[in-house]
Amino acid sequence: MRQVPVAVFAVFLSAASSSNGPVWAGTSGEDQQPRSPKRALFQRVGVHDRESGRRDSLVLQWNEVVLEAMRRSTLGPPIVARALAIVHTCIYDAWAAYDPVARGTQLGVSLRQPRHERKARHKREAVSFAAYRALVDLFPAQQALFDDLMARLGYDPLDTNTEAMTPAGIGSLACAAVLAWQPPTRRAFHAGMAAFISEQRSRGGVS
Repeated sequence: MRQVPVAVFAVFLSAASSSNGPVWAGTSGEDQQPRSPKRALFQRVGVHDRESGRRDSLVLQWNEVVLEAMRRSTLGPPIVARALAIVHTCIYDAWAAYDPVARGTQLGVSLRQPRHERKARHKREAVSFAAYRALVDLFPAQQALFDDLMARLGYDPLDTNTEAMTPAGIGSLACAAVLAWQPPTRRAFHAGMAAFISEQRSRGGVS
């Protein structure tokens, strides 16, 4: 049975973002230096744009949106942890397509892009589409919140292409593979969400 090895790591990343400063979403611009496979997962995950010489807080922006969606949904800690793990696993798998060593948790190296495609702007787009698709699946009632961030980042949330040669397609494919896998924790997440919504409706709190 396949496992998602970055699930716990993803929750750690989210926690670290609030206590240790920026946690970066994905990677260096051209991936010039070879890295040990054993260390690849523990490299700083972020987007370093060598074209402009700056780092940015892409994953932090998505983290903030995730946390806001959770606040609006008033979910309990176990469901919050599962949701964070799912979102960050989708982000990781999209990022892995542009890394020379990392393997996606579901699709392995099948999405790996050639060296000339490993540009910061491509990684940003793939990571954003992966995060967006995951969040819309997990929190459909909060879609407007996610659409707003996509617009601010300059991406079209209506772009549903799944071509493995485009950043948007890679993000969508990576996320779809994670969402299609149904481990007990994911089934428990949806069962918990259904129970929560049912309870809120009985109290008149959800339309």
